[in-house]
Amino acid sequence: MRTLLADPEKLPLLELVKNTTIKSIEFGGDFWILRDQDDIPLAASTQPIIANGFESGLSFVSDLFEYDKHNLPVFSEEADESTITPGLFYSGPSLVHRKALFCFIYKFRARFGLIAAEIAQRLGIDNVDQKLENYAKSGFMNRDLDCCTECECAIENPEKDAPEPTAFS
Repeated sequence: MRTLLADPEKLPLLELVKNTTIKSIEFGGDFWILRDQDDIPLAASTQPIIANGFESGLSFVSDLFEYDKHNLPVFSEEADESTITPGLFYSGPSLVHRKALFCFIYKFRARFGLIAAEIAQRLGIDNVDQKLENYAKSGFMNRDLDCCTECECAIENPEKDAPEPTAFS
């Protein structure tokens, strides 16, 4: 991508396709075949770059997380890890703890440092707290899971406000 963008003569080779969900990609020897949500094939002579990170935060990995009786994802409170897929951490708008929904980027980013600390500790890295001190000073080590229970997006009554169960593919 950098090479393409750095060469103005190659820029016309870049084709952007929006409002499309790519369901499959196959390599056919000399070209790539992408199939969209309607099974319409698109051909590419170079390996495609997929930028589809704008769906629900867990949509692509939803089956790797446990859900509670209200169809809300369950994460470890220590470091936002899947309770059924060890080593899979989540940071995004679907982050839920107790009655707190860490939906906006300025909320869920407050947990970045906890994930980093957990991974570093598992890797045996020394002085993790010291090395992540700047994260703590910047507000990225929030351990207070009750911090967002009073905001407008808090989950006040899970029985009443729970989303309808969703089938994920």
